[in-house]
Amino acid sequence: MATLPPLDVDADDRVVLEARVRAHTSEQRMVVRARVVLMAADGRSNRDIAAATGLSQQAVSRWRRRYADDRLDGLADRPRPGRPPVYGHDDRLRVVATVTGQPPDPDSQWTQQAIADRQGNGMSADTVGAILKGLD
Repeated sequence: MATLPPLDVDADDRVVLEARVRAHTSEQRMVVRARVVLMAADGRSNRDIAAATGLSQQAVSRWRRRYADDRLDGLADRPRPGRPPVYGHDDRLRVVATVTGQPPDPDSQWTQQAIADRQGNGMSADTVGAILKGLD
């Protein structure tokens, strides 16, 4: 099995990566990716890096390659496949504002269908229910 050469990491990137590893507020997935790159720069094998980080050798190889291709930008999450959200943050805020406001009739309560109808954007009662459930 051929040994890979150390990953070429410039000084500025090394400072950023080391800061990510040290920061208590860094997302753990970003910390692991930074550790992979730093260990690869120190000449460690994918097998050693995988053992130290708990990743598969395939994942180590992926982060190594993505850093080599795109530098720090390569360590960011890429868009995932699937349908993009139909309703955004502002739509959710409007639902919350509606449900916390006065019901249409003072002697009634909001229903999911009444909230959906009030939105005026084609939102379904099921979507309203999912938004309200997500507020827990």
